[in-house]
Amino acid sequence: MHPIDFTIPSHDDDALAILREAVEEFRRTHRDIPITVTELPWMTAWNDLVRVGLYKDGAEVSEVGSTWVGGFVGMDALRPYTLPEISKVGGPTAFLSSVWQNSLLVGNDQLWVLPWLCDTRVIFYWRDLLERANLDEERAFQSFEQIEETLRCLQVQGMTTPWTVTTRRTANTVYNISSWVWNAGGDFMSEDGKRALVAEPEALAGMAQYYRLYRYMPQRSEPMDGFAAFELFRNQNVAAMVSGSWFLKWLRRQGASSDLFSRIGVAALPGASFVGSTGLAIWRHVAYDHDQIAVELVRFLVTSPTLWEFYRQSGLLPARRDVLAQPPFSTDPHYQKIIQALVSGRTHSRITLWGLVEDRLAAALAQIWSEIRADPTQDVALVVERNMIPLAQRLDATLAGRH
Repeated sequence: MHPIDFTIPSHDDDALAILREAVEEFRRTHRDIPITVTELPWMTAWNDLVRVGLYKDGAEVSEVGSTWVGGFVGMDALRPYTLPEISKVGGPTAFLSSVWQNSLLVGNDQLWVLPWLCDTRVIFYWRDLLERANLDEERAFQSFEQIEETLRCLQVQGMTTPWTVTTRRTANTVYNISSWVWNAGGDFMSEDGKRALVAEPEALAGMAQYYRLYRYMPQRSEPMDGFAAFELFRNQNVAAMVSGSWFLKWLRRQGASSDLFSRIGVAALPGASFVGSTGLAIWRHVAYDHDQIAVELVRFLVTSPTLWEFYRQSGLLPARRDVLAQPPFSTDPHYQKIIQALVSGRTHSRITLWGLVEDRLAAALAQIWSEIRADPTQDVALVVERNMIPLAQRLDATLAGRH
């Protein structure tokens, strides 16, 4: 029998070693059917998997990002899970509801991927820096207006650049800015997925509020990625930043002490944070004699206790409630805050074309960063508007052609 090809976007070496060992354990207990675990770089994973879907060749089981699901369903490339298969992993109530919703599409009641890993955005901050500025950490990030006031106070007291977020072209900017847009009453797409809302007054107001925080950020000519932001934060060149649970993994890999961890606080973003996830998909072209083994492999990966350390090493969080109820997720105060944000968070539009929308939005948001970096004195609201209005027009034209 030829091997089952299981593809995953890149995980670090420690997490991948645990995953390979778990897959090997599964192989030994399932008729020694060979399984190949193939890593795909995150930067090319989407395009690599599009080719799998188009040519119906290659991977039979894949870890896929939640925002990719609609595109693959639109290509008729995924095999839906049956009700008995869903029941065997505990059904919807076994998973965080926000993550379960990520696996469904608007107007479609079939489950296309089984939730596996999840993430959200929170604010990490230095507790001692807030204390020195006589700022109450319980109130410092309670609202978006309070965030700006906290940063202003830190700047007045001598910290020139108390804030940072990534400014390079990345979907992370879409995910970060979502809380600001939603808090302002805006959104990115209409509920039916037929109209872009990025140029509506509420969305524009939320985006402008997000970009206005550049006055509190390091003024750099080049875009900044997430790791550069991590270094700025670790060295206390900034007091606060937006990131996710993977930052905790990064700190551990840097050898951070328990004392350092105790000095770092976590605050939920005001209102709802974006909840992202990955899930395990079975491709429609799965070989007939591999189908049920592929289902069993997915069930094993989603439910096996042997993978609990994999979750911690991956930098993401498990989507299952029972795993989140176990240490370290149930005992670490940093994880507890992140889990609270996951529970109260929300997802983006669950439409087949969301992947396209997200890609164009990420490009436009990066362009706004580029223009603001070039001239920080200009009216941020106007910069946002002149980028979002044409984007909305282009998206509407594209969407009209697909309906």
